[in-house]
Amino acid sequence: MNSEHTPAELEDLARKVLLFSRRRLTHLAPILLESVYAMPDKVRPTPGPLSTDGRALWFDPQQVVDDFRQDRDAVARQLLHITSHCLLGHLELRPSFEKESLFDMVADLKAAQLAEALCSLGLAAVGQTHYSYRDFSHLRSLYATLLEEKRVDSMTASLAKAARFDDHDLWSPPSTELTEDGDSSGEDGSGDGAGQEGQGPNWDQLRQSMLDGNGGKLPGSCAGFLEESFSVPDRGMSYAQFLRRFAAPQERMLLDPDSFDVRWYHLGLEYYGDIPLLEPSELSEPPLPDDLVIALDTSGSCSGEVCKRFLKETLGILRDISGGTSRFRVLFLQCDTRIQQEVLLETPEQVEELFRSFSARGFGGTDFRPVFQRVEERRRDGSLPRVRGLLYLSDGYGSFPDQPPDYPTAFLIPEEDRGGWADRVNWITRLYLNEDTFTLKEAHT
Repeated sequence: MNSEHTPAELEDLARKVLLFSRRRLTHLAPILLESVYAMPDKVRPTPGPLSTDGRALWFDPQQVVDDFRQDRDAVARQLLHITSHCLLGHLELRPSFEKESLFDMVADLKAAQLAEALCSLGLAAVGQTHYSYRDFSHLRSLYATLLEEKRVDSMTASLAKAARFDDHDLWSPPSTELTEDGDSSGEDGSGDGAGQEGQGPNWDQLRQSMLDGNGGKLPGSCAGFLEESFSVPDRGMSYAQFLRRFAAPQERMLLDPDSFDVRWYHLGLEYYGDIPLLEPSELSEPPLPDDLVIALDTSGSCSGEVCKRFLKETLGILRDISGGTSRFRVLFLQCDTRIQQEVLLETPEQVEELFRSFSARGFGGTDFRPVFQRVEERRRDGSLPRVRGLLYLSDGYGSFPDQPPDYPTAFLIPEEDRGGWADRVNWITRLYLNEDTFTLKEAHT
């Protein structure tokens, strides 16, 4: 223990550091305001790094102060990483993955990816190698690839090591909570969003709030990262809710070298006296249409009425989300063992025409690979440049690609077809569809 402070003084100083770090993060990414103040701060009973059980932020006062003295952004990076884990649903997803250590590594990589998208280089450590995490595929694909290869290449291992900021021991079991001497008062960092003792923030709600744009626009590809890992609650959710998350808007940001961000300018004067911080302003790039792929398995496993309702619900919801603008282009495919119909929907008139003239085609065997191959062909020729994801309505019995794609893939499987071949494929999201209520429940990995 550092002799220059009493334990009470050290704890108070650490809480001030946490408050400073939260303010730093919200200046960099205002969209994080709700999330970084959602958990109360509690003192760890044993030394260790910042950690969370999803309900509280557990900290070791000496560790926090020491980290801050070495690097004023160190605690902010740790806090951003932990918040990213919570927003991505990693604590809830972990028990459903067989290899816990491998999932922890993948989760760290995905948390670093979201953190990088949220704050770019704003929290980069001076004098240290900067790693980019933007090219990693979605969580299930990455986990499946590393599991199949049975080894981790040196670059991925280096990235994972650099991305490990926190202690995951509190993630399992989630019902176990640490205790501390004295309750946290909630000052300097407890904030709104924390529930009663033993409860915690509603991370699904906080994630959806960010996707809805409350507190500002999501930078870059954050919406896609937030959407791809969220878990469907055990009680299920409506198909409309799922699709609104799956199709959450994205924004691309550019830097304006001819102007500076006044928030940074004033932050520098506030914390460093006479040293303003000059950072270029961010500008929104005019949005380009996102490409969604909708595939129907017409081998006979799904009835024509179910297919028609699925199509109507999907296109109707996308039309509502876009608000009449060209926010989405939809590649619609019917496939059994080959592509039976292919339509690129770019206008409301095309959507209405498909509604009016739709009929299921095919009724042969089942092979999912032609759909993935066709998507790749269109990406290569430039006609489908921004694939947000693939929704496939099927019973799950068919041939899958050997390698996972680099975009989220969700299979909607009628409830009566549980236990199909899709259960053997761990890079897809399997959602069981109640055909009467059109609600979904997620399968366990």
